Amino acid sequence: REIAKERTDFAAFIREIWFPICICDGEHKPTTIDFNRNISIIIANYFSGKAIQSINGTDLQKYLIYLRTKYRTSQGKPLAQKTIRHHYCTLANIFFYAMKQECILKNPMDKVDCPKLSKKKVDALSAEQAKQFFSLIDDCPIAFRCMLNLLITTGSRRGKLMGLQWGDIDFDHYVIADKRNVPYTPASGIVVS
Repeated sequence: REIAKERTDFAAFIREIWFPICICDGEHKPTTIDFNRNISIIIANYFSGKAIQSINGTDLQKYLIYLRTKYRTSQGKPLAQKTIRHHYCTLANIFFYAMKQECILKNPMDKVDCPKLSKKKVDALSAEQAKQFFSLIDDCPIAFRCMLNLLITTGSRRGKLMGLQWGDIDFDHYVIADKRNVPYTPASGIVVS
């Protein structure tokens, strides 16, 4: 009965309780913190003024529809399906934590289906395009040319490529191990992890 009478502002719960305790807990990477900060700001803005106890499955389904149909990024683009799924997962984490802390009696996410993802075709260069690309980088400095070659031939991500060291290359077996990542976030700058 006491829980049912409570009125906890959802946006304040995200900003002041969930985010500092569950995300800024010293266990997450700066990119994860930054990513969750951006998603939680959008969620908090949408549900501004609502109590966590009053949010139901229908409200959450309407939020996901809003993300699919009306929300636009700062560049004016719609959100990708995978990003909408990240919003779903973030909401699931927030409400799971709220239940654990006994702020709510039932988890409204139990009534919401996870958004489906469609298969996306990889947009790789054709053999002819790759050949043309390699012919255009001959005048680049050798270090930059090596990086571009690795990006094209291995499919490695930029952050993984930047973390590469000589010890990661097994010349005898023609294997490159990607052991580190070098992400950038405005809050933490460049970090080797």
